[in-house]
Amino acid sequence: MISLLSSTISIGSQVQLLFNSTKEVTNVRWFIKNKYWILMTELYNGAKISIETSAFNSTLTIRDSTRMWGGQYICNFIYKNLYWQVNYTVDFPLRSQDITNIPARASLMSNGFLGITLECCVWDDGQNYTVLWDPGAMSSVVLRGTWNLCYTLSITTVPAADTNFTCRFQGNVEQVAEAQISIVVIQAGDLYCPQDVFNPSWKETKAGYDAEILCPEGKSGTITRSCNLYGWWAFPYFKCQDIKVLSLLEQAKWLKGGLGMPATEIPLMIGTLKYYTMGRGQYVSTSWDVTAAIQALYTISLAAIENNIVIRVAIMSDFIAVCSQILEYEMPNLWYNIHYEDPAIGSKFTQSLENMLKVLEPQTKDLQIIAPNIELNVLVLESSTLASYSTLNVNPRVQMFFKSTALQELTQTGNLTMASLAINKLSKLLANNYGDSLKGSDHAIKDLILMNVFNINQDGIDVIFERASDSNKTKVDLSRCVLWDYNLFDGNGGWSAEECVTYNKDNLTVCSCSHQMSLSLVTFIPTAQEECRWKSLSLFSRSTSIASLTLSLIIYLVEWKFIVKTLISFCHQLSAVNIALCWLIADLCYLGSSCIMSTTPTPDLCIAAAFFKHLFYTAASFWMLFEGLFLFQQLVLGFLKLQKKALVVIMLAIGYLCPLIIALVTLSLYHPSGTYINADTCFLNVDNGAINTFSAPVLLISFMNIFVVIVGIWKLMKPSQSEKSEEGGEGSAKERLEESAEGSTIESAEESAKQRSEERAKERLEERSEESAEEQAKERMEERSEETIEGGDDKEDLIAIFKPLLILTTIFALTWVLQLAMSVMCGVQGFLDFISTLLNSFQRLHISHIHLSRSGRPYCGD
Repeated sequence: MISLLSSTISIGSQVQLLFNSTKEVTNVRWFIKNKYWILMTELYNGAKISIETSAFNSTLTIRDSTRMWGGQYICNFIYKNLYWQVNYTVDFPLRSQDITNIPARASLMSNGFLGITLECCVWDDGQNYTVLWDPGAMSSVVLRGTWNLCYTLSITTVPAADTNFTCRFQGNVEQVAEAQISIVVIQAGDLYCPQDVFNPSWKETKAGYDAEILCPEGKSGTITRSCNLYGWWAFPYFKCQDIKVLSLLEQAKWLKGGLGMPATEIPLMIGTLKYYTMGRGQYVSTSWDVTAAIQALYTISLAAIENNIVIRVAIMSDFIAVCSQILEYEMPNLWYNIHYEDPAIGSKFTQSLENMLKVLEPQTKDLQIIAPNIELNVLVLESSTLASYSTLNVNPRVQMFFKSTALQELTQTGNLTMASLAINKLSKLLANNYGDSLKGSDHAIKDLILMNVFNINQDGIDVIFERASDSNKTKVDLSRCVLWDYNLFDGNGGWSAEECVTYNKDNLTVCSCSHQMSLSLVTFIPTAQEECRWKSLSLFSRSTSIASLTLSLIIYLVEWKFIVKTLISFCHQLSAVNIALCWLIADLCYLGSSCIMSTTPTPDLCIAAAFFKHLFYTAASFWMLFEGLFLFQQLVLGFLKLQKKALVVIMLAIGYLCPLIIALVTLSLYHPSGTYINADTCFLNVDNGAINTFSAPVLLISFMNIFVVIVGIWKLMKPSQSEKSEEGGEGSAKERLEESAEGSTIESAEESAKQRSEERAKERLEERSEESAEEQAKERMEERSEETIEGGDDKEDLIAIFKPLLILTTIFALTWVLQLAMSVMCGVQGFLDFISTLLNSFQRLHISHIHLSRSGRPYCGD
């Protein structure tokens, strides 16, 4: 029979079952059967299971138990050549955190309420639960999905006030577990977020509260969305994992714990994971899925090494293919989110590869496995065929040197096997954590990282790694050799140079690392001199811009009452203030995002910084657009007179409403899918085209203003009507002087000619009187347009707009042309980056320069 040795059964405690027999029995085996493992599954010694068997009894110990370990335990044995079995049922008590509320909180409209169903769901562990609602009655049972039981309560009338509904679970264990669902009533006059017309699942929610819905079919988890205090929906936060990938992870954890036969289950799990990551199905589509897949790899490798499972070459090839595919994923912000969800995920990934290399079946000849991002070389070194180095088939070339004398001593006792892995794109998975030996400067990890494992543990082995430097590097001393230390940063891992010495020769970097570890990860970190130079230049230019813009705003405000005399001066002075203000806020957000990236980043702060940078840099461009349109209107359409109030409305609509719409639409399109920002820059994503919502309007505005500048040059160089009349008057006066010098005979002819000209003038006046009123009005409006340009003060005001618009539009357009060129011309990117940074800074400095160098006249910056 089986008896319980533990005094109590609770989550996290140790559970012991004792099979005791008065007769001697043989072949004692333990099995479990529950809702998760429908068939009897054998238990083995593992991380959570230990089995001790003697002739008359057998003890099963379960450590750190969870509800998943509840069910029927079966002990099989042989007595007198017959199979016998006894069983014992273990039920774990339900806890409040084991209950899933659907929804966790709900808002109900006091008017027009159509009803709502509340659900409390638990994993179906086979217990018979009785569930009571307060307030309410006994609920009905609904089977949801495959593993869950959901108990429901239907509400048909709106509560008079906010109410907490409690569901209480009573199972086979006497302990009672309960959970609450909060119902918030939206009264008349309360602010609330309306139901989303694009996704009706988001119901009305009271301002200041969160709404929560389940992930789509096939995904496990919830999606949360906040309604801010002003009644505006925030963007959803997804925490969804593929059910199949999550189920595989749970199976791997059970296998590691001792449930199942590792030799049989590990190859099946690796094959399944290869199908999930490389098959046609979209099983791995979020950062949570990638995290679950890496955790499954890590758990499988631990199960293999703890149970001494020999991994065949075919299984190792599948394992490397899965790891290579994970490194190939380039979903937007994927690695940023993964590091945020699990800071130790990089160490788990590398340890899984190391563990599998340790249990790889012995090789009698050299082996090579090549995947897109991982190359495995296994060298079998015999005393008669020792080589001084080996070369990995990667670019740039990698050679590994080792001392022949040391190898000869090692191979005297047998062959020496050396397994080497060259891993590409691993730097994005390993956190940018640097130990004390690398403090004091910025670093950048190279993509290619080496891993070596020996089949013996030997102290004092010096392994020298040699790698050709990049061809476009001008200096050879910009690399260091480091090791990945799993113990740094509270077990999350970090880079350390304490056990490595770096040598630089010609275009090579040689690393000599002495260690006693089986794993050495070596990468090459360029010193931050060059990168720090660019970063310092960028920060200096932004700081200079902020100081210049602040000075400009002060000058604008002080000179306002002295400068603003006409409608034109009012418009361009107000535009200049808003351009400087937008640039100032955007530059402050830039510096703030730089601080965010230099510390531990959070997605919300990075998204907020990207949104405000997008909004205010775009707003500055749209205020430039208004400057150009206003100048065009004054030069070409001067007869269109606008009132001051109408101009202010147009200015605000162009300057702020249009950029706000663009920024909000961009956020709504890209943020739900996690593709809004690039976490490395805290700005719009380049890979999926989100950056185009910023660069396209800016470039279009620049080209439009260039057209306005060309029109302005043509109009200002064109002679006015007064200049033409003056030239005509001077010519006629000169002719009269010449004619007065002639004789009397000529005077009589002139008098007769004068009479004829007067008669012709009268005829022309009669013809003009017959012209239509519309043509006369059109002529008068054209004359007024010319007069507007000829006016002294207005003309000076227009020139005050035209000059900075000409200079800054050219600089602005040139800056963005260089930014585009940098994305396609990698060879001269450094030079273009330098010029672009200077021009970008010069735009702001020009504002202050104009005001400090001019006396009394306003200007309107871009």
